[in-house]
Amino acid sequence: MNSAGRKLILHDLSLGTELGLVMFDSTGEKLTPSMVKMSDSNRNHLANLIPRMYRGGTSIGAGLLAGSQVI
Repeated sequence: MNSAGRKLILHDLSLGTELGLVMFDSTGEKLTPSMVKMSDSNRNHLANLIPRMYRGGTSIGAGLLAGSQVI
């Protein structure tokens, strides 16, 4: 899933697409402070925010709460 997220950001999202990233395992965490417009200059930075390792846990509620704080 993590590599699919990086691929989506690096190759598939159109310029100008608004993107907010959150991560959740046993807790929820905002990876971006708010929605970010996709540009050539921030594409690699956003892709690198996605963790490469799973930490375990599936607190979807915490992920949704973090997501609501990004939008």
